[in-house]
Parts: sequence; structure tokens; C-alpha cells
Amino acid sequence: MLADVTEGLTRHFPTWRTSQGAAWDMRRRFQWCMTPLGANMLAADAIEYAELELYLTSFDNGKPMSVPGIRH
Repeated sequence: MLADVTEGLTRHFPTWRTSQGAAWDMRRRFQWCMTPLGANMLAADAIEYAELELYLTSFDNGKPMSVPGIRH
């Protein structure tokens, strides 16, 4: 099932991760998602993450922010 982009994909970032005891921004979440895939983890300041972040946040333009988010 694909995400419903009308609900907002990025409005809850930065997010407090209770399992990690730290605040995570979107780029750290991108890095974490790559780990189980066995993909090469890019540096947090990689242009690929910046472009992905820009694309995903474009769906949330004009929507209210919903921070801080809490995830487990």
C-alpha cells in the first residue's frame, strides 16, 4: 500500500524517537531506512537526501505543521 500524500508525509519532522532517545530529522530517517536494504548509507548532507527531502516536503506546502512528532 502506498502512502496517501494528501495526509502529509513530512509535517511531523523533526520526530522524537523513543526507541533511540533522540530527535530525528528527515535525513536521519532516510539513512535508517537504507540499513535493512543493505544499501550504501549516504552522508547526511548528501545532495540525494536534499533532493528527496525537497520532493517530499512539496506535498505539504500550505498544510499546518504537526511537530514535535513522537514515534517508537
